Amino acid sequence: MDAKSLYQEGLVAIRDEKDLHRGRSLLMQSLRLDPENEMAWLWLSKTVGDKDKKLQCLERALEINPSNEQARAQFNKLSGITPPASTDREPPVERKAAPPPKPSGSDAARIKQLLTNADALLKQDKVEDAIEQWVRVLEIEVDHEVAMANAVRHLSRLKYIDDARELVWNALDSGTQHPSIYLTAIDIARYEGKQDEADSLRLKLARLPSADEKILVSLADYFIKHQHIEHALSVLESATQSHPKSQKLKVRLAELYDETGRRNEALEQYEAAARVGAGTKEGKLADERLLTYMPTLTDKERGSIPLAIREAFGFGAVYLFMAWQDAGLDLLRLGVSRSAGVGLAVLGGYLMITATSSPQQQPLARWFGGQIPPPPEQPDDDFEAASAEPVALSQIPILPVGARAVLGLIGAALLIGAFVLVFSTALNLLANPQPATVPTWEEVFGEPGA
Repeated sequence: MDAKSLYQEGLVAIRDEKDLHRGRSLLMQSLRLDPENEMAWLWLSKTVGDKDKKLQCLERALEINPSNEQARAQFNKLSGITPPASTDREPPVERKAAPPPKPSGSDAARIKQLLTNADALLKQDKVEDAIEQWVRVLEIEVDHEVAMANAVRHLSRLKYIDDARELVWNALDSGTQHPSIYLTAIDIARYEGKQDEADSLRLKLARLPSADEKILVSLADYFIKHQHIEHALSVLESATQSHPKSQKLKVRLAELYDETGRRNEALEQYEAAARVGAGTKEGKLADERLLTYMPTLTDKERGSIPLAIREAFGFGAVYLFMAWQDAGLDLLRLGVSRSAGVGLAVLGGYLMITATSSPQQQPLARWFGGQIPPPPEQPDDDFEAASAEPVALSQIPILPVGARAVLGLIGAALLIGAFVLVFSTALNLLANPQPATVPTWEEVFGEPGA
């Protein structure tokens, strides 16, 4: 079994089966194969009781990814360290700057002429002269995408990486909103071996309003591939806010929540994706996951009176079977009282179902003054949150507790009365048993006995 499969089985053992011993064993096997899995070290810390061992696990997770906020918070808590309120050093890409202004009419004409000149010079193999024209464009419009792409590409081919970097970072510091420039900056940081800087740029890119769905998914997949789960979650959580209609992002976030044990949030995202529409590939996938993830009802089903009545007919079927037995297995001999008992059982069953399993029928719940149920409280402890069962969120009112109690008592009384009606003969025999008689020889054989 590979490291990923062992890791997933370890999570299931800890999260669902609550078997810490087995979960610890599986995680340790996974870490022998892949010691760079920061989340495996984090989960392993939850399976040991010794404080020093917990700290060792968390230290290893932070060595792999110093930006793992969950590991950092737990490490600080165990160590008694109070994190600083703020930091003096921030990456330059995090500066809050307004987007650079658009060029005026005369500047736009100048840019057009410079781009034409650059194309002509490039055809004459005068690359450095063409680069000069593109740089002049960037002096006018610091984040012009065409000029930036051409200038950086040809500067890189000529090994002038520092010059290319300066052009790109000027655009970043100006507050550019062009995803292509961030992607270029990421490529430069990777080329220079500055992985932390590249990751910081990826997180900044994910927060751009202009970043499309394809870019956001690729960023999240990159962080998942490199085991930076917290970064992936940050990307997808902000992406679902900026792209509320994107089913692909919601489903991807739900999958990641599920993989990290956050089942409540996963269910919420699957439901949100399904509500956008079931006709798409992602919508169908969300519906399938909801069916297999856990048996749950939609608000449409919760609020349906016909569904509750259909369940009530189950009570009627049981009582009809009892009435048939009481009538000597002859439906024609049911009579009025037994038939009334069957009808009464359906009514009593409906009231019992309304009081217990279906208290959100509309408009019944609104008539009785029902309120929309509040969202469930999330456990403070990370381990408890990971182990908690998912709870579907509802947006329709639910019957008050008092009304449900009254309806339940009435339903129980009707079911008892229905039982008396459908089982009248059997109950009468129980109350007035007839003495058993042994037949004589003559009654059986019609002739005197010996």
